[in-house]
Amino acid sequence: MHRDFKIAQGYFKQIRMLSEQVGIKEKIHSSKNVRTVVIVIGESACRDYMNVYGYERDNTPWMTQNRNNENFIFFDNTYSSYKLTNKALIYLLTEKSQYNDKEVYSSLNFVDIAKAAGFKTYWISNQGNISNYRESYNVVAQRADNKRFLEEENYGGLDEYLLRLIDIPIGNERKIIVIHLAGSHSPYKKYPASFKKFLKDDVNDNYDNTILYTDYVLQQIFEKIKANNLDLFIYISDHGEKKGMLRNQFDFRMERIPFVMYCSDYYIKMNNNFEKIKYAKSKYFSSDMFYDTFLGLLGIDDKFYMQNQNLFSDTYSFNKYNLKTEYGTIDIKDDPYDKN
Repeated sequence: MHRDFKIAQGYFKQIRMLSEQVGIKEKIHSSKNVRTVVIVIGESACRDYMNVYGYERDNTPWMTQNRNNENFIFFDNTYSSYKLTNKALIYLLTEKSQYNDKEVYSSLNFVDIAKAAGFKTYWISNQGNISNYRESYNVVAQRADNKRFLEEENYGGLDEYLLRLIDIPIGNERKIIVIHLAGSHSPYKKYPASFKKFLKDDVNDNYDNTILYTDYVLQQIFEKIKANNLDLFIYISDHGEKKGMLRNQFDFRMERIPFVMYCSDYYIKMNNNFEKIKYAKSKYFSSDMFYDTFLGLLGIDDKFYMQNQNLFSDTYSFNKYNLKTEYGTIDIKDDPYDKN
């Protein structure tokens, strides 16, 4: 009991220190021509159970339709850094990764960086009130200029109601909008009856129906914001899922996640990195390097991140043989589901 108390005490101390950061005072330059960015963070989505990644069931009609759209890139070998939301997202949002010795509580985060670079930032969530500091990533969410969240008791936890919160003004202001889904969280029930395509009330069918519903929600978000100078649309899950498996166990499907990016014609025309983005489609990547990769997409000065952790950099230095998961304790090369 004493040991557990000391661990909890240390955890909350780190959360407090992270929340007390004063942000970034200097003005940061963003060299890329990018106007509106949407980052959709999925929940418990495993790419192995998605038709667009080769799964036999037709549960991603919108994404599958866009698989051959040259503006969309589907990254085939992305892994989460951990199998739990809180631990995975704090690494995804900050410069802390499995491959550096930085401390979470003193790490930079991409919300503060984006604000210093002149972007208006929004955090829209279906994962509870962001004033709840028990989740470390909520401290980062709190940094956004505008914060909106659903109350499950009013909307049944359905992600489509997030669309009501996306009333972002159309204009020339540069914007970054982070949308956090409830997605495919166990017990795989957060989808409307109209999306019960797979009819058995069991773990397998219910999970596949949540993926079908997420595909629909992604399409609705994309279509709603596309006319608002949408230049980058990114979907990445916090972690994956082994259907029905408890998280005190481990399976590589808990780490095998989707990572999808849309680049507008304007972004492609006005910037010089689209070929590098496409070239990275099959590279191995872990989500704790998303911070570095995203800042590279914005053209932020690389003194704020590590170029060798930027998936689209010529100096990216990772492959299946040196990538890790579970906070550096498991090698990606040992993934039995990897057929490459």
